[in-house]
Amino acid sequence: MGDVVQLINGIKTGKYDDDSIDELAEALEKLNMTDAFAEQILREILQEDQLPSGLTATMKEWLGEMPILLILISFIVLIFVSTGGTEGNISLTKMESKISMLSKENSDWKSKCDGLKRKYEASQARIKSLESDCAILRTKYSMLHQQTDRDQDIISTLSAQISNSRNSSETVVNHKDRTINKLQNEKEQLLKEIEQYKSIISSLKKELDGEKHDIEDTKEINNAATGDDQVTNKVLDLLKKEKHQLLELLGKQNERLHAEREAHAKTQALLRLEKQRLLKTETLATLESRSSSYSLHSYTRPLDQNLKYQLELAEENIKALKTRLEMEQFERKQDVEEFAKLLKLDNKE
Repeated sequence: MGDVVQLINGIKTGKYDDDSIDELAEALEKLNMTDAFAEQILREILQEDQLPSGLTATMKEWLGEMPILLILISFIVLIFVSTGGTEGNISLTKMESKISMLSKENSDWKSKCDGLKRKYEASQARIKSLESDCAILRTKYSMLHQQTDRDQDIISTLSAQISNSRNSSETVVNHKDRTINKLQNEKEQLLKEIEQYKSIISSLKKELDGEKHDIEDTKEINNAATGDDQVTNKVLDLLKKEKHQLLELLGKQNERLHAEREAHAKTQALLRLEKQRLLKTETLATLESRSSSYSLHSYTRPLDQNLKYQLELAEENIKALKTRLEMEQFERKQDVEEFAKLLKLDNKE
């Protein structure tokens, strides 16, 4: 700072040249005067009211065209040249106090700048650490996203299979209901026909009994032999006609029973096929549910149990209907055998 004051005094007394200006510049640089600090000094000087007229405008025109430090040096030279080397409006003491004050302020700004620099470096290290953590989180997010996509695909596949199983079970149940209704109708029809057969057989028995009584009565009368033969022939013709009709009805019933047996066999085949499909679907769903991170076991198990229960119920209904049909067939067979026995007895008589 003493060198700067000495150079300024030399310039003030008119003892200056290019070397003096260079020395002043070097002295100011030794003070670590930055452009911002020099600009602040220059602006403090430019705001003085006691500058020579026209000199402020000239200095302001130099701003932006020359380095701030050179502007300050040139301004110091011009300010003393314009005042003729005498004591001017700006005293050296005031200039020194301003330079000292601004130097202190510059030191304060440097310390603040160093603190901010340390904070900046700490922030940079923190940013790098956060970037590393962010990269790890992005990798985890990508893996979770891929796993979610796979799980969604598995869920879609299982949902489609469950929907297909439901449709298949509904088809089986509907077919079972239709079969049961059909068998019920056939059963009612068979019962009606059996009742008709029973009534016919009963009427035939009554007619046979009447004919027997008539034949016994005619045997006692010897003169009515010719008439008895005619009556017997009429009865035999009537019995033959009834026998022929009964045989035709039995043939039709046998055809119906054969058709019902075929339909029942087809129904059993469909049930077995649906059981196989359901078993395959359950196996596939179990394997896929084990490979998935999401557990659908609590959802598919009630549905599978419900389907099994419905299939078992359908099988029980079909077995019951089959048993009823077999009983009806057995009763019909017994009726036919009884009717055949009656015909044989009549032929013998």
